[in-house]
Amino acid sequence: MDRNRRIPLLLVIVAAVLAVGGPASQAAPTKKPAPEAVPGELLIGFRGDVSAADETKVLKGVGATEKKSFKQIHGSLVRVSPGTVAATLDKLRTDPRVRYAEPNFFVHADTTPN
Repeated sequence: MDRNRRIPLLLVIVAAVLAVGGPASQAAPTKKPAPEAVPGELLIGFRGDVSAADETKVLKGVGATEKKSFKQIHGSLVRVSPGTVAATLDKLRTDPRVRYAEPNFFVHADTTPN
């Protein structure tokens, strides 16, 4: 084979090897997923007929500390030990004075408004 034919053939082979057999790129290190809720924080809603004194009793009964009160909707933002969130939620959800109890979830916008 003469030299004029070998150079283009060699270039084609090198291009094919680089396109197919190049080193695999490394995947980016995986990040620890962000928490879905604020650790140790709960939102509690009380039934409308529950007095402020009873609300305080409920919170003390589960070892919660009120961070903020939402009087208009009979609710509270409370803090509990992060390791006791699930057990505290179970206790609160069975209390007849409690309308709802849930973790303080993070909320994200799905779309950007115009």
